Amino acid sequence: MFRVVCCKSSIPLDLSRSIGRSFSRRSKYVMEEVAPRRHIIPYVTGAVMLATGGAGVYLYKTNSFQMVEFTKRIKDESKDEMKWRDAIATSLVAISNQEQGKKRILRHKWGTTLGNWIIEDSVRSPYIIEALYALTERDPHFFCDALNSGKTKLITILRQYNEESFKRAIKRVIHLDISPCASSCHPSFHPNCHVEKPKGLIEEIAREKDDTVKTFYLWLLSGCKLSTIPFSAIPLPPESCPRSMRIRYCQVLQKVNMEGQANSWLPELIDASVFSSSETRLPHSRDEFMQLIRRKMRSLNRHHQDDASSPDLLILESQRPATKTEKIIESFKSLRAKPHAAESHEECLQSWLHCLVQWISDSEETVVTEALLALYHTTANESALLYLASTCLQPLLELSERTVQFKSLRERRVIALLAERLSYVPVEALSEGEVYCFDYQWSERRHDVEVVDEEVVPVEVVEHKSDAERWRKCIVYWCFQKDRVQQQAGIRTLCNYLQRSEYKTEMVKLWSESLLSILEPQSDPALCSEAQGYIERGVSKANGRPWWLTRCYLRALTLYASDEEMSEVMVSSGILPLLQVLASSPEESIDVQICRILSSLCAAHTETGAVVREFVRKYWRETLEAWRAGPSTKLHFFSQRVLYNAENSEAELGENVFVLYEDEAAKTKKEANDWDVDIVFVHGLRGSFYKTWREQCPATDVDHCVCWPEAYLPAYLKNARPSRPLSLRILSVDYPATIQVSSTPQHPLSLQQYAHFIRGELIKAGVGTRPVVFVGHSMGGLIVKHVLAEEFEGDYASPMLDQTKGIVFFSTPHKGSPIVKWNKTTLEKVLRFAPIVYQLKASSPDLLELNKKFLEIQPMPPILTINETCPLHLTKGVDLLVVPPEYGRIGVGEFVTLEGKDHLSVCKPKDPTDPSFTIAASFIQRVLDGVNQGVVIPSSQKEVKK
Repeated sequence: MFRVVCCKSSIPLDLSRSIGRSFSRRSKYVMEEVAPRRHIIPYVTGAVMLATGGAGVYLYKTNSFQMVEFTKRIKDESKDEMKWRDAIATSLVAISNQEQGKKRILRHKWGTTLGNWIIEDSVRSPYIIEALYALTERDPHFFCDALNSGKTKLITILRQYNEESFKRAIKRVIHLDISPCASSCHPSFHPNCHVEKPKGLIEEIAREKDDTVKTFYLWLLSGCKLSTIPFSAIPLPPESCPRSMRIRYCQVLQKVNMEGQANSWLPELIDASVFSSSETRLPHSRDEFMQLIRRKMRSLNRHHQDDASSPDLLILESQRPATKTEKIIESFKSLRAKPHAAESHEECLQSWLHCLVQWISDSEETVVTEALLALYHTTANESALLYLASTCLQPLLELSERTVQFKSLRERRVIALLAERLSYVPVEALSEGEVYCFDYQWSERRHDVEVVDEEVVPVEVVEHKSDAERWRKCIVYWCFQKDRVQQQAGIRTLCNYLQRSEYKTEMVKLWSESLLSILEPQSDPALCSEAQGYIERGVSKANGRPWWLTRCYLRALTLYASDEEMSEVMVSSGILPLLQVLASSPEESIDVQICRILSSLCAAHTETGAVVREFVRKYWRETLEAWRAGPSTKLHFFSQRVLYNAENSEAELGENVFVLYEDEAAKTKKEANDWDVDIVFVHGLRGSFYKTWREQCPATDVDHCVCWPEAYLPAYLKNARPSRPLSLRILSVDYPATIQVSSTPQHPLSLQQYAHFIRGELIKAGVGTRPVVFVGHSMGGLIVKHVLAEEFEGDYASPMLDQTKGIVFFSTPHKGSPIVKWNKTTLEKVLRFAPIVYQLKASSPDLLELNKKFLEIQPMPPILTINETCPLHLTKGVDLLVVPPEYGRIGVGEFVTLEGKDHLSVCKPKDPTDPSFTIAASFIQRVLDGVNQGVVIPSSQKEVKK
């Protein structure tokens, strides 16, 4: 056998391979033992072919490390080691023809070995170079492996050997978009791999004239760490460069230092990996909402709130407050105060930005995406951000409008993020006379003709145009995307827009309409009709008040905020940061609607509710405390309810219940919501939770009057029994008790419906779990009677009736009112009174039946009735006694008439010494004394005149 190998004659390739395969079991012995000692390969050409076949079999039997060790060992023994390497290189090409063989070669990183051999080869053997080129044709990763060890010296050798083959190889590499730091085993980017020091590559790029080779050098540079390389060090591209070069230039610019990344007011640049992650859905059906909550709970248990498997709807950081405009303005002012950089530096920056802005209009989608990513990276530089705010808007807007045409998610994401960056630039940072970037306007001149005195005269017409409406549509589109990256970028852009733009009302209108279009299909038709009524009311009664329309849209959204599923959608759509921006409005009416929404969101017993409560405690407390301490009585109680719901997760205050007073002693107890007694106030027709119970004050200052259940009553009760005070919670019920149907978008209810609804609201607030005293004015007293009668008749789990320790009626028409005596048909035609008005007429069957049921309650709690004696001035020449004493008597408990008090002032004391207060307060005190001592005060009939 060995004599055949040693003969001088040449053996055909096929035959030598066959012979090599026949020695498959002995091939390792042949190559490691026989060949080195006899020096077969250096002298016999046919033996080289034979060794090639044997090496092929050998490569299947061992790994690359053994082969490398073998080549190192024979290096000292062989006089011509290169022949061995030539044979192995040729064998590698033959093996790569088979798919399994190619995978083995890639896995064992033979490309790196070939690269090292080429550099070490002083005679430049063509076999190894040709083998590397041949392997690159089969898979470009071989070339990547060679570059990871060979570096620029290898590039020079390969290019000098055969420039045509070299260009063909690098084209295959860069066209397949392989990372320059990729390996054969891990094709993705590996941070520990460095192709070359950036400085040398930058010099090569500057010197290179050939477009293909320059593109290849750019490709290599994009794989380096460029965070310390300034953008000005990168050579500018030629005026007309191929698309592949544009892509590589953009990829390089995405990594260089923009010399301005330390801007505390700008959010951090999002890592490039986000542009290739999967899309996150925003579900809209009930089943999907429940699934979302379960997934979110699992995510919270794993402490991975940013897990891509769970939608980022409930993460506080995504809803963090927008940066204050003042801070951004100061940053730009400090930029102007700094010495200007060298003119060449500024020119280089503007030249680069000009190129990138041109490239985002390219027809090739990949070029557009990479250019957008590069522009997004350049916005870390404040000068670049200012420049783009005035030059990049039009092409970016066109891209935004055709976002849906992009197949890939990364294009849509980067457009939204770039628009968000531009939205941070305030008007104050721009030149004099310029407007906010999204409000940009321009003028177009055109020639026309007019007829003047029967003569045709040429005229010049100036048309003013703006892209503000188009931008608003794009921003709102991003806010409601299922993908969380676009969604959060859109929400932040929306907040910046509302802080800086002149078209805030139009933006709120468009955003609200989009949100309502999502909520309405899943909501009750009656609720949708009521919300639409508020919007129509806002449009018809704006009367030159832009803020009024915003107020009405927010009021419509409050109807959906109390629904748990709808609140999920509202939070995910960015309502929390939106409300923070709108809170800066000077209009109290808008602040009240903000409190309505926040209170309802905090009351939800879901994961969303828990997150909103945390958000309010973290970001809203200062604002709410300021509102509560402000002069407005109405805003005081609305903000107080938000803080209450944010701190208490068990007893929630719904849309129709307010806390007027909460004892501080209850907050220090171990158990939450641990009060000793509740006092609940219920207003009557055309009243409200606080207006009904205000002190009697001048009509010019009704919005800043003291609410006596909060200001007078707690102090009176504590002073009356300082040794054993009870911790109090004073609540007030609010409901739309209107007389006319058209006065409110809400649907009118009957007395029974109001009572049933209010009973449910009180149970949610925890009323009935401790002793309670009810105070009702006018129709409010009837509602209290109906609630307790319903408790007495029904088999309810709520112990509200048993816990009722006393009732105070202020001018309650137990037997109706004589003023409701006009013809019903006339009232319907002229005034369109609500149905409940007809239930209040004198000797109404509904009221007589209610009174009968109420008197059947056993045991009857103590009752105090305080009645008016003066007529109420309704209009000029019309003064009527609304509830005469005979209609106000219930037939049980104490009955007191107050001189000089009409139907409205009977529950409005002038001061703490007014009988309307002292009589009611002393009665409540006696009831609470009985609660404290564990006794029940009998409800004896007694009549007093004060």
